[in-house]
Amino acid sequence: MPQIETWPRIPAAIRNHLVERMHDRNISLDDLNQLRVWLQARANVLEGRWFKDFGSFTLRGEGKYPKTFLLAGQAATGEKLYLLISPTVFAASFCNKMLPFPCRARRHS
Repeated sequence: MPQIETWPRIPAAIRNHLVERMHDRNISLDDLNQLRVWLQARANVLEGRWFKDFGSFTLRGEGKYPKTFLLAGQAATGEKLYLLISPTVFAASFCNKMLPFPCRARRHS
């Protein structure tokens, strides 16, 4: 199963398209931060077409590359991705976003 590519490794043409769509869709900084955490986690994605719902927008991709942003409620093609990041990364993201003080996610042996 491939992993989503990190931002610097996404081809320039795709990155440019994604930036244009970010502006067109008025995606908030909070939502972009969710996307950043997900990209940095190198989440598992599918070989073919897929989409991931982030609430106010949907990211559609194919293989290891994200391809475009869709508005909330806009029809997406492919397989829906669910939480496909490690529990440690998810816990660290949740912990740092939801608590008023810094914390560290514990690794389970």
